[in-house]
Amino acid sequence: MNKLNTLVTGVGAEIGQGIVKALRLSRYDCEITGCDANPDSAGFFMCDDYCKVSRAESPDYLDKIVDICRSKNIKLLFPAVDAELRILSENKLLFENINTTVIVQPNELLNIFLSKYNTYKFLQKHGISAPLTLFTNSQKNIAEITARLSFPLIIKPDFGQGSKNLYLVHSRKRLALYLQLIEDEKYVVQQYLPAEDEEYTCAIFNCNYLQEPFVMAFKRRLVEGVSGIAEVSFDREIVSVCNKVSESSNLEGAINIQLRQFRGKSFIFEINPRFSSTVGIRAKCGFNDVEMAIDYFLFGKTPLKPSVHRKKILRYKEEIYLDMENTNRVWKHKA
Repeated sequence: MNKLNTLVTGVGAEIGQGIVKALRLSRYDCEITGCDANPDSAGFFMCDDYCKVSRAESPDYLDKIVDICRSKNIKLLFPAVDAELRILSENKLLFENINTTVIVQPNELLNIFLSKYNTYKFLQKHGISAPLTLFTNSQKNIAEITARLSFPLIIKPDFGQGSKNLYLVHSRKRLALYLQLIEDEKYVVQQYLPAEDEEYTCAIFNCNYLQEPFVMAFKRRLVEGVSGIAEVSFDREIVSVCNKVSESSNLEGAINIQLRQFRGKSFIFEINPRFSSTVGIRAKCGFNDVEMAIDYFLFGKTPLKPSVHRKKILRYKEEIYLDMENTNRVWKHKA
């Protein structure tokens, strides 16, 4: 079997690196090209080849990605950065014309799940428990917020990845300060769920060929904004909630759900319409939703039912050392 040419974006961060790990653990023989806007991306060393690209907001971003896919005969493109998802979804036909399949959700789901407020409204509509969430900006009346939410509360960008610019607010004074800082940006204020030791990150994969979606959950502890300690969970109530999200959204492919259990109920506080940062460790535990995506979207096959192993994962950092003393061995990136 010939190698399967794949492109993974955002390999400078956990999600892209996790996708690379999952590809390596799949039953497919993949030739992996990684790309990132950072010329010193450690993720380049995990890949067979690499390219520096512009950020998704740049006018030449799309042309550069298309050129890479065309020149390297890329069969599968795995985006790992939220800012890329809409532009790649809107241009899927452009990639299909060069025989590249983009693993990305349709715009209808991106418009819901990339917005934390739209996600909340979706969950409300379908009777799925979620913490009370209010849309806000710098002009929002503090009295209006505090009339509906008690302290502490969470304030975070409506569109955002990870824990960047997320604040736990304990007083009206602090709330007023943060509202001043956000200026005209779109933020949400969200009810705080105190059960920090009952937080879960969940993967869902669904497609037309399955009677019910595949679900895997980790009970987790955050370290620097990502799942630093994770333990496989088989909680039936969590699986049931994830199934309801999948059914209500007509999901095809993979998404990530983050929730906390509080007083016996699962409250979803975020849905990410993409692979998550635990995608690599999921694959190591027997749940490889990257492989499932290849099966379904590229080959039209029913993904194999995963056999998940009960494991606890402790994540840590590692370094890459570049020899800069010998000028003949200076590491040079491809343009």
